Amino acid sequence: MRQRKSNEGNKKEHGTVKVSNESIDDTSCGSKTVVKSIIVFTVMLYVAIPLMLAFIPQIVEQIVFMNLYYAKNEPASLSQPSTQYELFGTASFRMQCDNDELGVWHVLPKSKMTEYKEDDVLTSDVVRTHLKDAEHVIVYHHGNGMSRGTGDHYQRPELYKLLQSQGYHIIAFDYRGFGDSTGWPSEKGLVNDSLCILNWVRGSIATNAKLTYWGHSLGSSIATLAAKKAADICEKDHNLNTGYKIDNLILEGALTNVRQGAEDSSLSQIFMVIYPKSIFRFVLENALTVKDISLSTINDISKVNCPIMLLHAEDDSDIKCKHSDELYVAVSKATQTDRRKRIEFVKFKASHGYGHMDIYKAPELPQLLSNFLTDKDNSDRVVTL
Repeated sequence: MRQRKSNEGNKKEHGTVKVSNESIDDTSCGSKTVVKSIIVFTVMLYVAIPLMLAFIPQIVEQIVFMNLYYAKNEPASLSQPSTQYELFGTASFRMQCDNDELGVWHVLPKSKMTEYKEDDVLTSDVVRTHLKDAEHVIVYHHGNGMSRGTGDHYQRPELYKLLQSQGYHIIAFDYRGFGDSTGWPSEKGLVNDSLCILNWVRGSIATNAKLTYWGHSLGSSIATLAAKKAADICEKDHNLNTGYKIDNLILEGALTNVRQGAEDSSLSQIFMVIYPKSIFRFVLENALTVKDISLSTINDISKVNCPIMLLHAEDDSDIKCKHSDELYVAVSKATQTDRRKRIEFVKFKASHGYGHMDIYKAPELPQLLSNFLTDKDNSDRVVTL
């Protein structure tokens, strides 16, 4: 009996030991799996992703332009600005530039809308007749992503409506590769698009009509680079060629250059916590160099020979207000020797909550624009509202 109990005890002991070994094996396998996962994740994070960004510069290019980011059915809706965006008195048409076709809107000022019904479909020929007696035309350069008809907050049509109510003609267009325009974006291509629009508008309005460039975010760089090229063309022709004359430049949420703008972005700040700054900057510089993207507003802005207005919200988290601070300093130095140039910088306090998109909501904006565009104050100044 004792022998049987002893054997049973041994069996239990052996059974217990056997289960324990299996548990140890399972734990060991689980630990190895976790370690492997950590190693794979670390390699992906610190090796694969930087290499991918370095050797596939199209990824960084897309982060800069974001031309593939748009709302569902957005390209098709752009041909119907009145019904789709409630932009009454607006013609949608297409314009040839290089080998591409650009989608364009011409928004009539409110005073001209009385001649048409809200549901009237206006053709470019009909609306172009109104350009002949236009007093002031604003050419709008939108930022990255989406189209001339949207923006993250759908703020672009709302700005057009505000300008429309103030009596301005607005020309809004999509760069190549954006919205319903054909082609693919590049820095040089976007600047050429702007110059094509400029030359067309100048050829459609009276010689004494005013033409203002307005750029927001990425569009501020495109507008500035194009304005500098336009100034070069005019000076080369001893100002006899008025087809490229720009009277004013308004930059909203502007950036000094794309590299600095990228480094200051929220996404990049996360990257620079994970990666050493030297690696991040190498990857970024390499991709931008390969795709020939610099968007250096600060290099060209002081060479623009017309009055400039900067608009920036202090709570702008996409492009920090310090970018406009630097642009203001650069232009202020140039105005001391060339009085054709002057600059006004309007900062909006963070308490308003305008951020990167909503400066158009500022109740002071219409009067600020009127004073600036009519030269009521011709001195350099910084205003905080």
